[in-house]
Amino acid sequence: MENINLTMAQTVDMQELFCILSELGYKLVKLPTSPDFDSFLRVVAGRAQHKAEMARLESDVSNPRLVVELKKWRREQARVENVPPYYILNDRTLLHMAVHEPATLEEFQAVPGVGEVKAGKYCRQILKLIERVNNGIQ
Repeated sequence: MENINLTMAQTVDMQELFCILSELGYKLVKLPTSPDFDSFLRVVAGRAQHKAEMARLESDVSNPRLVVELKKWRREQARVENVPPYYILNDRTLLHMAVHEPATLEEFQAVPGVGEVKAGKYCRQILKLIERVNNGIQ
């Protein structure tokens, strides 16, 4: 795990506590006056790990158009099912698909965030989409 610079500051009247996390893209986070710091630091560390993983996945994508097409498919599927897009598949899962480009059910099920239910519902559609995008078909 990488180190995170954490700057804590409290107002003069001791009523408000702030945390500055510039490395994570946060400029200022207001905290309760008596936070459970262990819990808070676990959340911060988790967010840092997630952000680093997402950046790594984005840099590993060889075909950015595939990410765009997967997100378009997800948006349309969410509209059809009347649910938020992240209920279909979250961004992390879509990025893993764009990086690994599964071509079989087994490869699809190996993508983090895909279980039996989602594989059963979406595998055929997504595998066809990946094949179309990789072959340059609209």
